Amino acid sequence: MRPQTSRPGTAAARKRMSENVNIEIEMLRTFASLVELRSFTLVASVTGRSQSAVSQQLKRLEEMLGQQLLRRSARGVKLTEQGRILHEYAVETINRNDRIFRDFRSALGLGPSLRLGLDEHVLSREVGVLAHFGKASLAAGSMSVTQASTEELLRAFSGGQLDVVIGVATGSVAGAVDLCRVPLSWVASPRFRIAPHAVIPLVAPMGSHPLRNAAVKALDQAKQPWELRYVANSATALQAGIVGGHGIGLLPSAMLDERLVAPPDLTHLPSPGALHAFALMQRGAGFEGLVEEVRSHLLDLFMVEA
Repeated sequence: MRPQTSRPGTAAARKRMSENVNIEIEMLRTFASLVELRSFTLVASVTGRSQSAVSQQLKRLEEMLGQQLLRRSARGVKLTEQGRILHEYAVETINRNDRIFRDFRSALGLGPSLRLGLDEHVLSREVGVLAHFGKASLAAGSMSVTQASTEELLRAFSGGQLDVVIGVATGSVAGAVDLCRVPLSWVASPRFRIAPHAVIPLVAPMGSHPLRNAAVKALDQAKQPWELRYVANSATALQAGIVGGHGIGLLPSAMLDERLVAPPDLTHLPSPGALHAFALMQRGAGFEGLVEEVRSHLLDLFMVEA
């Protein structure tokens, strides 16, 4: 099925439609990102724009083509038939553009660009160090860093918006490089107190983040009653909820400090085990050295063996 012919209502509109128009590659990137991520908020984060700027780019693209491409709903965005056709063109055009860019920069001896995604809940304190590794691997290239949940990063990766993802999972991830185990600990505010046999108030990330899944699994297996008391949409919010005394949560053991301690009244809690840190790279991206640097750093950080 080919794009439908629209009927602009004015002579000026017909004239604009008859002229050849160059579509900016960034408009196609934004559109493709919306299709893959289904969230204006996440696309704004990944592309480094405001949500209003993302909306304006989509509106401009629809006006240029004379077609509605996406429909918004409470569950995100949905492609129209014309949007589906454009998405195929957009992915092909973006891939060709990026290949030209990589090949010519390589021929000049210049480093590639790097779009790095880091799980914010587990790696929030390591962003500076990991970004330094990324910059060192680029030579004259450029870099951007996106912090989000692993689930969101994987969607961005599958849509071609990220080159490398450092994430966490409860098990192995197909096609990924295993980096290390990430031991977990129950944490709470030093002033947190709870009565014996009381229902445990849980502080956890939003959605199906591995930290939340691991906490629920451990408590359910121990038949320990719990209730979700505080849901966090960012690493900052998660730690604020725990430090603020709303309940207990799971974090990497290496993150315990004077503000985040093992819950003194809950020494009977089951061991939460560990998550698996992994790296995903786009095929042919050439960042194996970066991944090895990250792996070595995480092994030292979490004090685990390879």
